[in-house]
Amino acid sequence: MGALIKGRVGWFDRKKDYGFIESDGMPSVFFRISKVPFELQCALDQAEVEFEVVEKRGDLIASKVYFSTTTSGIA
Repeated sequence: MGALIKGRVGWFDRKKDYGFIESDGMPSVFFRISKVPFELQCALDQAEVEFEVVEKRGDLIASKVYFSTTTSGIA
């Protein structure tokens, strides 16, 4: 397990189930989640998160995302 980084969801596309996480001192990180209840989707924008980062084809991708109100990863 890699080190967790703190950040905030910059934006999330509810129709395509993906978004970007912003964190101080690093570029935005892509993340994708699926099967998220509508109530949670509405709360994703600007949500505080902790996440792991992997590099895939030169891009930074969140491999796991933990929301501050829960201890279970959903991505």
